[in-house]
Amino acid sequence: MRELGALSSDAERAAAVRRLADAYGEGRLTLDELTRRNELALGARTRGDIARALDQLPGPRAAGLSPKAHAVGYAAGSGALWLVWLVTRAENPAPTDLGAGYYWPVWVMLVWGIALTLHALHAGGRLPRLGRSPGELPPG
Repeated sequence: MRELGALSSDAERAAAVRRLADAYGEGRLTLDELTRRNELALGARTRGDIARALDQLPGPRAAGLSPKAHAVGYAAGSGALWLVWLVTRAENPAPTDLGAGYYWPVWVMLVWGIALTLHALHAGGRLPRLGRSPGELPPG
């Protein structure tokens, strides 16, 4: 909404109505507020009118990192762990050097991989959310 005096398009009005519906679903608006703001958004002539209909609502949520970016970060981090292990391990450990050749990065990579997988499933909506649903009031 750079130019508030510019005329608004049908697509901008429809996007505003979707944002208002989302805000209602999150419990940010009452039904009366939703109705009033929808009328403002649908009757908007300018981008400023749309901005007034969306007044006091939080901006759109920023998109998270893509699964590919997570995978690249995981691969780079795992590679760095492997490199640290390779540089610090003893090539010819003595019989008394217990665990000198032990591949310890596997545990870090395992926990990190499980956490990333659960995060991806949760963010993608494949796992149920824990806690209250949007718009639900706390008990009491």
